[in-house]
Amino acid sequence: MRILLVNHTARAHTGGLNRIVVETCGLLVSARHSVALAFNDGGASEVACPTFALPADDAPDAAMRAAFEDVLQKFQPEVVQLHGADHAFFRTEIARRVPTCRFIHDQSLFCSGGDRMSGEDRKSTRL
Repeated sequence: MRILLVNHTARAHTGGLNRIVVETCGLLVSARHSVALAFNDGGASEVACPTFALPADDAPDAAMRAAFEDVLQKFQPEVVQLHGADHAFFRTEIARRVPTCRFIHDQSLFCSGGDRMSGEDRKSTRL
């Protein structure tokens, strides 16, 4: 399967979510999926799959939309998995054309720190 992951970074050592994205890329590749990662922090890549650079998070939506359309044309994914992407068009316009899922990073069962979601947050999350 052709899977495109979307996250703000491709480096494992900048937080738990990023470590999960990097490990997920490696696991999917080892399972013989065709995987790519689109990211926008401009940093170095530590993933075991091809990457695509997106504009910075604060770029105008039109610039992000054009860059992501280019990624879709080049990689032609069968599914898009959103990790740290909050731009509305990822969840709306893209999801109308390519099956899209959202990874929810919830450590509330084992993390007493600030990196967690409350049950109320989970209830209000909408794709």
